[in-house]
Amino acid sequence: GSGRIVTVSVASADGTARTALGDYTQIPANTLTFMPGETTKTVAVTVADDMIDEATQSFTVNLSGATNANIMTSTGTVMITDNDAVNVSIGDVVITETDTGTNVTASAVVTLSIPTERNLTVQHDTADLAPSPSARAGSDYTAIAAGTTTFAGTDAAAAPTTMNVNITILGEDINEPQETFNVNLSNLMIAGAAPTDGSTISDAQGVVTINDEDPMEIRVSGGTVTEDGVGGMNPNTLNFTVSMFQ
Repeated sequence: GSGRIVTVSVASADGTARTALGDYTQIPANTLTFMPGETTKTVAVTVADDMIDEATQSFTVNLSGATNANIMTSTGTVMITDNDAVNVSIGDVVITETDTGTNVTASAVVTLSIPTERNLTVQHDTADLAPSPSARAGSDYTAIAAGTTTFAGTDAAAAPTTMNVNITILGEDINEPQETFNVNLSNLMIAGAAPTDGSTISDAQGVVTINDEDPMEIRVSGGTVTEDGVGGMNPNTLNFTVSMFQ
């Protein structure tokens, strides 16, 4: 150690980690004083344990203005490794179809469990179900073969955690039972690569249920009958026909 008192100024500076976003607590400019015989000082920095999916971030701790000593290394870099994983899921939808010539949109919501500041993509497609009754692509809805839902990497404060997969439900004038088809998620990518941090698709399948809006019509026919003319001993019978129409 030195036989003289040594002082040096220390302060932090943002890098990709920023105090304004709550990544860490800033070290304001202050002076470290080494008394004779002292060789180390500890500078404590508080790093936030947030619930945000982020890339590795960094900031620096900088030395300046030393007295009675020369600064050999003026900058120390602090790397913050993220410990948060994203779960991606898709929800179910129930929708009522319309008549021929008018369509409606079913929106299956893709949800992230936490915001992400990295670019996240997940593929989606639709699929008919094998059992009947099931909706059929082309007649009941417009198929999606290979769509992509993208959450663009942005600051967490502005980062969305939900996006819609929109499917066109085709109108028709046919009375039919409730029908369903699936919307499936696959191929999760974060920052252009398959995630290795535990991020995953936690619910890969949404069910779209289509309710019919065409009620059946029931009609009864009228008729004419002549009353019995022999003292009511031989009453005439008129049969009514009740019919169901689509």
